[in-house]
Amino acid sequence: MISALKAWVILMLITAVSAGAASKLTLDVSDVKFGRVPQYSNFFRKIVFRAEGDDTVRITDVNTYCDCLRLPMERKFIPPGDSMIVELVFSSGGNAGKSQWRPHVYNDSKNHTIRFNVFAFPVIEVEGQKKIFVSPHTVNASQFGDKVFREFAIQIVNRTDEHVPLDLRYYDEEYFTIDFPVYVAPLDTAVGKVILNDRGVESEFEKSMTFEFINEDYEKELYSIPVRRRIFKSPPGGQKTDK
Repeated sequence: MISALKAWVILMLITAVSAGAASKLTLDVSDVKFGRVPQYSNFFRKIVFRAEGDDTVRITDVNTYCDCLRLPMERKFIPPGDSMIVELVFSSGGNAGKSQWRPHVYNDSKNHTIRFNVFAFPVIEVEGQKKIFVSPHTVNASQFGDKVFREFAIQIVNRTDEHVPLDLRYYDEEYFTIDFPVYVAPLDTAVGKVILNDRGVESEFEKSMTFEFINEDYEKELYSIPVRRRIFKSPPGGQKTDK
């Protein structure tokens, strides 16, 4: 009887230690919000998965529950204490109106499933917005020919007779920085600019930026803008071709 009791205690201790050592997969956000977006465009947000504990976490499956969302994993294993940055891609397509999705990331850690929310509001007519809209709908930072431009304008148009505060909330600094206005005056246009860094000048890319404004209901709302670059250089003879 004593031997059986001792064996049970040892088993419980081993189980407790094993449970304490097991890793847990975490995510740095619970919500990804793009806000108002133009249709037929792509939008991007980097999120961070981390393995907390003493064991490697294996990601077993990903389900975004919508073809409009992609969550490409560069690797399936995250060592203990390490992290992995993943870029979520949302394609607005022909969607319209406020939308929400809840992707699931399955893994072999003790919490098994990571869930988070994705919110977006594709609009059919960007210029039809009641309070503000962005022109052009997309920042086209492409290069045509051999001349290089680093700065590309963003125009935020205010249709109302009130000042509208603006706050830049997200962009990826890999290819560019942004000089962004802090407000747009009544019935006026505020101008910001995308400024390519050296890597941006040499690269083709597709990214996005997100800012916050006060909407017609005096509530904070987000607005996202695609930023794209292709390079068309002139070969000998003057005919333009892709890079």
